[in-house]
Amino acid sequence: MRTRILIIVTLFALSCSHNEEKPSSAILSRDTMISILVDFQLVEGESLRRQQLEQNVPFYTNFYYEAILKKHSITRRQFRDNITYYKDHMEELESMYTQVLNRLSKMQNDAGIPVKPKAISPQKEK
Repeated sequence: MRTRILIIVTLFALSCSHNEEKPSSAILSRDTMISILVDFQLVEGESLRRQQLEQNVPFYTNFYYEAILKKHSITRRQFRDNITYYKDHMEELESMYTQVLNRLSKMQNDAGIPVKPKAISPQKEK
């Protein structure tokens, strides 16, 4: 489920046209980018919850996305430019997503929410 959400957010961000590589001064710090991605993942989770309640998901999602960007003092354009940059630096992006998942797991653990065990497929005997 988390992987699906990560893919959705990444595809959303990457749907913009490819820009030339930005100078390093235009790139957000790794920690800032991770914090933004964590916040976006939390919004995706809330969006899924609201969808189950048959609420106006696009309205709330857009509201929360704008609030996240404002919290981090960046524009949609700056976020898209950073995602475009990291799209060309996939190893770094994957490393950041590992940190995003680690933070989300810690938040889940700290909140006392049990982790659902992954389905284990039967292994064939050799």
